[in-house]
Amino acid sequence: SLYQKRIQLFHDSLYEVNNRAERVKNLLNWTHPRKTKVVLYLAFMVFALFVLVPSRVIILTLSLFLLTEHFRPLGVVVIKLNHLLALVPTDEEIKDIYDTGLYADRHILEKDDIVNEQDTENPEDSMSISSSP
Repeated sequence: SLYQKRIQLFHDSLYEVNNRAERVKNLLNWTHPRKTKVVLYLAFMVFALFVLVPSRVIILTLSLFLLTEHFRPLGVVVIKLNHLLALVPTDEEIKDIYDTGLYADRHILEKDDIVNEQDTENPEDSMSISSSP
């Protein structure tokens, strides 16, 4: 029914908002240290900008940026920020990673690290495979 579809749409949108909030939280609590370091460096640069540049210039620039939003395509900054957030795991994903044992020394491994680790575990196996005709 229409009522159930609207309820499901509302539920899905709340789920997405919750996931985004969890990703931001995990981005700032060192779940992914390299990304957190980048975000903190950017925050420090913004702080330095606010200290050095008069606030009226910053407000004018932001106002012009927001007013011209409809006349330009989606910016690279927005795309990169969405991509950055998409790569940070949610609490549910972190729980799944720790439940499956895909971690080492309390750091979440990248998928490439897991593949490289599996490739280097048994070098004899790879030699025997490559030496067979």
